[in-house]
Amino acid sequence: MSLSFVSLRVLDQNRRWVEFNDHISYVLEASTFNETSVTWRRQTTESPYIGGRFLVHAVEDTVEESAVIYIYGQDQVDLEDNIQKAISTFTQTSYIMEFVLDESRKQFECEMADYSISRPRELTHNNMAILNLRIPRFPEFDRSVDY
Repeated sequence: MSLSFVSLRVLDQNRRWVEFNDHISYVLEASTFNETSVTWRRQTTESPYIGGRFLVHAVEDTVEESAVIYIYGQDQVDLEDNIQKAISTFTQTSYIMEFVLDESRKQFECEMADYSISRPRELTHNNMAILNLRIPRFPEFDRSVDY
């Protein structure tokens, strides 16, 4: 059975969900969330008599997710409005982001995302832009399964 439903939504300042894969104004690029890496904040100690170092304590550090969103507009004004809506949503000081693949739902607590916007000539003429996001999130997340 293949994947049939993908959703990326963010809770905005007004406590409303904003969908970023509605296939009208926003479409997720296929590589979004395809790789996650974890780093550890380590506290180690060394001995003047024994080689190497020894782990004293370690915790997962903030995880950075990457997302790519195609943004569309009916015209350039609508496109700019959709870009600004996405930027203001992903640059909130903290927010909840939900990523759903079929029945598997994950909710992340996130910080302000770093972003870049790409608008090559071909996209500009088609009222499109590409939003590249690097979203810092806490390492723990809530996962649920919808049956």
